[in-house]
Amino acid sequence: MGGCTFQTEEFGSTPKSAYLRAVEQAYYDHGHDPYNGTISTTRGFDFVELGEDEDPFVYAKEHYNDYDKWDSCGCVELTEKFLRRVSLGIPGDPHREQVHYACYLLSVLKEHPGRRCFLFFGWAAT
Repeated sequence: MGGCTFQTEEFGSTPKSAYLRAVEQAYYDHGHDPYNGTISTTRGFDFVELGEDEDPFVYAKEHYNDYDKWDSCGCVELTEKFLRRVSLGIPGDPHREQVHYACYLLSVLKEHPGRRCFLFFGWAAT
């Protein structure tokens, strides 16, 4: 069988709670097929704490291949500080097209104090 890369964002008070929500949502959206090409085909996650100046999206793009489709996936936090910077739409920012999405993520965080946003990435079985 094959594989494909995936990237998904989810909210939770911890990386584990966000991972479990993301897996449950993938089952709901794509079924329980063990080859559905989503986070649900992974076996947990490895949380990576990034430095303040590191870009979570760039990190994910550069580290997809650190993970196997039948093993864990990667996880980094999309901090409020990072999302605020993206939401400004600064010319030359590589995430300029993601302004509206960053604003949406920030609005969810504002509505639910104590939640954090996590980006999961890696390979999924297809």
